[in-house]
Amino acid sequence: MNKLRDEPVMIASVVSATMSLLVMLVAMGWIEVSGEQMEAIKEFLVAFLPILVVVITLIAGWFGRQRAVSVRKLLRNNVHPDDLL
Repeated sequence: MNKLRDEPVMIASVVSATMSLLVMLVAMGWIEVSGEQMEAIKEFLVAFLPILVVVITLIAGWFGRQRAVSVRKLLRNNVHPDDLL
C-alpha cells in the first residue's frame, strides 16, 4: 500500500503544518534554519510520513485492543453485556 498515493491530502496536511511551524519559529527568531535545511526537512517528511502512518495505526490498534473485552469473555465471567449499558 502506498500511503502517499492513497492519502495525499493527509500527507500534504502534515507536511504543511510542520513546515508552517518551522517557518513561524524561524520568523520569531527562536531557531535558525537555512533554505536548504527547510527543503531537506520537507523531503524527509514526505518520505517518512507513510511509514509513520503505518506505525501510528499499529500502535492505535494495539492500544484499543488492550481496552476491549470480548462478549464471550464477559459471558464466561457471568457478566451480561446488556447490564453494562
